[in-house]
Amino acid sequence: MKRLINFGSQPVETPKKDEREILLFVCTGNTCRSPMAASIAQQELGDHYICKSAGTGADDDDKVNDEAGYALERLGYEDTTDRYAKYLTKEMIEEADKIFCLGKNTLEILQLRFPENQHKFFEYYASIPNLEGVPDPADKQYFDQVGAPPEILQGTPEAYDFVARMMKDQFTPAIKRNLEAGLYSTPSETMKLTLLEKFVNTIFCRG
Repeated sequence: MKRLINFGSQPVETPKKDEREILLFVCTGNTCRSPMAASIAQQELGDHYICKSAGTGADDDDKVNDEAGYALERLGYEDTTDRYAKYLTKEMIEEADKIFCLGKNTLEILQLRFPENQHKFFEYYASIPNLEGVPDPADKQYFDQVGAPPEILQGTPEAYDFVARMMKDQFTPAIKRNLEAGLYSTPSETMKLTLLEKFVNTIFCRG
């Protein structure tokens, strides 16, 4: 129900707060993987969520790779990626309800930079056992772990198509199921183990 504030004779409507959850997808450069992941998630999860992306090492002047948008369109999605990369800020971390890291290295960076927000961090790629991150179409990082055909060359449209289809068929459906089941209320066991390992290493590596 909307509330009216009466200033004299002219009642003014207070704007309704957007209560949708914000899902933030994070990789390194924010030029292909995380924009693709956010775009697919937004279109698959619907209006219940606001999906955004950023990069731990992004340069705000870098353009999002055109091939990322083309791959989305070839899969039947609208290209809703931003034109330019966004550097991950503390404000973005605090604004987001859940943050999906597209690589193990990204997760570790977030844990070190924003330890007070550990409860928000989740592995985007967790639906594939032992995978350390989403393949990077620009340099084929992690491609071997997912059994990608060896003829797929880095930076080619085929590489972007391969990653986009993994996001569509594997990662996004798993995230949707987990969201519906309420499984993102606490950090995953993998992340708890990672934090424990960091703690132990810190204690025993002190000189």
